[in-house]
Amino acid sequence: MTPRIPLELSDYILDALSTDHKTVGVCGLVSIDWVPRSRHILFSTVNLSSSNSRRFHELLGSPACTFASSVSHLGIAAETDAGTVQEAFYRLVTSSSFGRLACVQSLQLSNVDWTCFSVSQQSSLESGLARLTHLAKLELRSMSFHDLKGALRVVSFFPFIHHIRLIDVRFSKYLEYNISSAKTHQIPLAWQVVEIDAGDAIPSFLHCLSANLAVAPVGIRLLKFLHINPGHYPYVEEALRTIDFKPPS
Repeated sequence: MTPRIPLELSDYILDALSTDHKTVGVCGLVSIDWVPRSRHILFSTVNLSSSNSRRFHELLGSPACTFASSVSHLGIAAETDAGTVQEAFYRLVTSSSFGRLACVQSLQLSNVDWTCFSVSQQSSLESGLARLTHLAKLELRSMSFHDLKGALRVVSFFPFIHHIRLIDVRFSKYLEYNISSAKTHQIPLAWQVVEIDAGDAIPSFLHCLSANLAVAPVGIRLLKFLHINPGHYPYVEEALRTIDFKPPS
């Protein structure tokens, strides 16, 4: 009988090889016992762009796929060409195989122009993203929406999310409309950390927070704003005068 290497030892060996992805991939073919650790090392963080998203989509849809449950952080950077509908992003998120990534805990979406999709396409994207049922952290980076409610609508499809980051998020509608619209959005109690860096979201979110606090407490423990647009200062100051924000104990 061939002696078996204890899993603790094989995991230690694979971890020591973690920077050599080719070797780790070969090790995953040696023994079925080595597959979980090798897949975790290779696929725990997956960043997709135009250069690799198609191949990843093909592998994910394969009946022999063994890595889907190992992906805990997923980053998707869409095409930046404004003249095209961002088809690769749309195909991936709306595909039946995207549901295999339900174990993803952290998601970063970059360079997605939500306004270029029709209402029905947006609904399909929201339904596709909602299949990430274990998501706890969401980052929207360099994305465009019609207004803050559109961005927060995407976030609201994840019931267990508690950490939101909006980085350089832009809105097509004018600021006063955004502020008025944002005041009607209810902030989920599950949200504990909200970070907003640059873009158009800071004044709108502050007015949203003010309207929510006027009705009931919120669950936010940490609120962080960076690189506020000087043109937004009057709107920020107006919102701050109405906010009595005390993080929950």
